[in-house]
Amino acid sequence: MNINCEISSNTDVLETYKKYYGWIPGKDDIRPTEFQSLLKKNLLTNINTKYQSSRDYILIELFYYNFTKTEEGKFKAVETRDNQLTKFECCRFKYQIPNKTFHYILWFTTDKLNLNEQKINKIIFNSIQNTIHTDKFSFVWYENPKMTITDIYHVQVFFVKNQ
Repeated sequence: MNINCEISSNTDVLETYKKYYGWIPGKDDIRPTEFQSLLKKNLLTNINTKYQSSRDYILIELFYYNFTKTEEGKFKAVETRDNQLTKFECCRFKYQIPNKTFHYILWFTTDKLNLNEQKINKIIFNSIQNTIHTDKFSFVWYENPKMTITDIYHVQVFFVKNQ
């Protein structure tokens, strides 16, 4: 069972990883609490009210893109073709995971077609290292099969500091 790479989001696979490693979330760990679900719903309502799309929200609020307003008064990001940025963000709606596990989201401004597992692994490794200032950690990541935001590519990242 490999780590420091992409793993399947299949709940049976996650359970196997959890039994072997302990810090990797299993099938009962991968959903937000009811309260977090309510907060998420409120955020999505706000996004739908104020932004042209959820992609525009992420680009403006996380990547600080310039923006305009549509005729309907919604914010729209001004995108450029050559931007291939990433943002490594602590998950706002953290799953019910083991206490020692960190849960982050890695957002991309580029399309998934421009990425591969090796490139994503490298970005994740560097992002974690820059966040915790050590290379003593283990990680796994996957694409959420039930993405709330589907119009901008992102992956779920779980990691733990090693002793």
